[in-house]
Amino acid sequence: MRTRILQCVFLASCLFFSGCANLTSIPPGTSAAAVEASRGKPFRVWPETGGGASWEYPLGPEGRYTYMVRVGADSRVTGVDQVLGWDTFGRITMGMPVAEVEHMLGRPYSKVTFPLTGQTAWAWRFVETVWKRCFYAYIGPDGNLTGTGSRDEESGDQGIVVAIPC
Repeated sequence: MRTRILQCVFLASCLFFSGCANLTSIPPGTSAAAVEASRGKPFRVWPETGGGASWEYPLGPEGRYTYMVRVGADSRVTGVDQVLGWDTFGRITMGMPVAEVEHMLGRPYSKVTFPLTGQTAWAWRFVETVWKRCFYAYIGPDGNLTGTGSRDEESGDQGIVVAIPC
């Protein structure tokens, strides 16, 4: 009997936590208050034209998924996007202000400044099918995008990370 109760508690907690992580299951038309009650406060709220907003939810201990819950001016969800992928990366253009890049992709995993060039490399970790990858945005001293790049994260033969991730 005791084992059965523990199994039920374990199953219920797994279902609860998997439901919290799956933001794409939020249907359009859901109230913003219901989203906040079920998924918690967003990390950041980005104002959009027309009175709407994008609610940023970075997920995962390694930061490989970031969801933007799009909320209209009527405080109802219009859609949910997982923004760390090539669909979003492809819309980034040279000369774009760094604030706009961050608005599109959410918070970066890391930032590294190169003193000799004055550039800063912002990195986002993401998953492409099953491959762990990094996307980079290079920001010039003027605060605008000067380039982008990507690479695979390397791991050793036993799954031990041998390279510094992003």
